[in-house]
Amino acid sequence: MDNLITKAKHNHLFFILLWMAAILIFAYAWVPGGLDVDSCNYAVVAKEILRTNKWLGLYDPVYQGVFYYHFPLCIWITALFFKLFGITTFTAKLFSMMSSFVLVGVIFYFGKLLKNHWVGFFAGVSFLLTNHIVRLSRQCRMDLPVSLFITLAILSFILVQKRSRLYYLFFGLFTCLAIFSKDVFGLAPLIIVFIYLVMRWRIKELFHPLFILGLLFAIGPVLFWIW
Repeated sequence: MDNLITKAKHNHLFFILLWMAAILIFAYAWVPGGLDVDSCNYAVVAKEILRTNKWLGLYDPVYQGVFYYHFPLCIWITALFFKLFGITTFTAKLFSMMSSFVLVGVIFYFGKLLKNHWVGFFAGVSFLLTNHIVRLSRQCRMDLPVSLFITLAILSFILVQKRSRLYYLFFGLFTCLAIFSKDVFGLAPLIIVFIYLVMRWRIKELFHPLFILGLLFAIGPVLFWIW
């Protein structure tokens, strides 16, 4: 009985946090307008995908040339939302808002894993109340998606330490998604893990088959796209 009460209390914290996130991130997001210059440019590129039905050779009608300055994941997903729900400012913001909302939940679990539910709760609240988070969530930008995938990659690495090396595969997958979201910024998990293993003098871990396989998950699709 005590375990059920404790579990309900902890879930209560989690749902309060998600309720706060939903209000701060999604409230009045359907009101037209509010996109900054970069968001408008990315939304136009996504709209161009629907017009031409070319999902690989992205074209930027604003600069009248190939869209080469970012990897295409966020543009692809925005174009998919345009196709499913129509072309509006809300659907342009949707991937960024969803990423921010999910990230709050991931931060909660991160804190719970490292310490306890209260640490996860206050970490999530601190994230939500950071000055620029809600503002960036309501843009068609890549900042929140790349933050989500970086956090998931680091979380996967922590789960490697606590549970199983199979999580190296998830580490590689989320690192790949981070790179495809915002280029070199997505390399952060690889840099962090490399520094950690070297400083802890666990260099042999870098040659473990599952770590190498996770690295291939992270880098392989990126090299294929560049090639």
